[in-house]
Amino acid sequence: MPFIPFIRLQRVLRQIFRSGRERELLPHILPALLICLVADALGQLTGYAFGTGNAAQRRVSFELTRYQHITRQDKAVIA
Repeated sequence: MPFIPFIRLQRVLRQIFRSGRERELLPHILPALLICLVADALGQLTGYAFGTGNAAQRRVSFELTRYQHITRQDKAVIA
């Protein structure tokens, strides 16, 4: 799991270099790309460390009672 961001970075960089526009693209996207890959890795780490909790139960409850969770505007569209 700790290597996933590096693998994903390698794949993205490969695609950028394949396009032939690395000088144009890398300075603009590399900082955001690195931040997003680290954030994704931290999110996965948190999920693995703390588990899913009752997320599955909450999702099923939300799906079965969806009408209670939508806005008045959405209810008007449905009606």
